Amino acid sequence: MSCKTLFLFPTEAEAASFRCLRPDATVAIIGVGMAEAAAGTVTHILEHHPERVVLCGIAGACDERVGVGQ
Repeated sequence: MSCKTLFLFPTEAEAASFRCLRPDATVAIIGVGMAEAAAGTVTHILEHHPERVVLCGIAGACDERVGVGQ
């Protein structure tokens, strides 16, 4: 399967709001930590063959004042 943009998130909790806003987007969960995220990234790039990859997430913090996409 091929997609234009692959959105990568470490956890499903981080991806949940984005999935609601963009149900058409190709979203993959890659895991937490350098080794797991690297392996997950390679796995999903090989599976989806994207033109571009966007790494998304909350970077270990959650601030309710920040809106999704900011």
